[in-house]
Amino acid sequence: MKILSIVAAVMISISAYSQELVRVSIIIDAPKSQIFQYLGNSNNSQEWSSYIDTIYPLNPTLFEDGQVGSIRRCFVNTKQWDEKILEVIPNEKRLLSCYNFKNFKLHPPLLRTEQLYESVGGKTLLTFTILTEVRRFTFFEKIKLYFGISQSKRIFKKNLKNIKKLNEETL
Repeated sequence: MKILSIVAAVMISISAYSQELVRVSIIIDAPKSQIFQYLGNSNNSQEWSSYIDTIYPLNPTLFEDGQVGSIRRCFVNTKQWDEKILEVIPNEKRLLSCYNFKNFKLHPPLLRTEQLYESVGGKTLLTFTILTEVRRFTFFEKIKLYFGISQSKRIFKKNLKNIKKLNEETL
């Protein structure tokens, strides 16, 4: 009975953030271990991100960058937000919670992003997603989400192309 309760609690917490808003993928001619390690290093974001100016870890003495518990602050001009690494399956998945948004015209809801790594014939299928809590959004929230999703897709596509280029050059 306890196991059933634990499974139900996990499923409820997962389903609370199971509404996928964005999914963008690219095939990279590099092993997924290389891509996973590259994206786990916040310093590399300045090379590949077309949006973020700087990411720096907030708690590096407690948690290794890119690992569960690691918190990092992201800056874009005067805008900022924090990301906490919630789940890591080495070379498979990284799940981040995005929160504490500051200086945005439209404040996004609490978001989670995933980095998914899949082997495809010696190459890596890298996927970025954005998830949000499952709930009914007001009309105004739907408008905000629409514009945020459009911008996020464009940014993800640029970033994935940059990650591809930078990682294929190193081979």
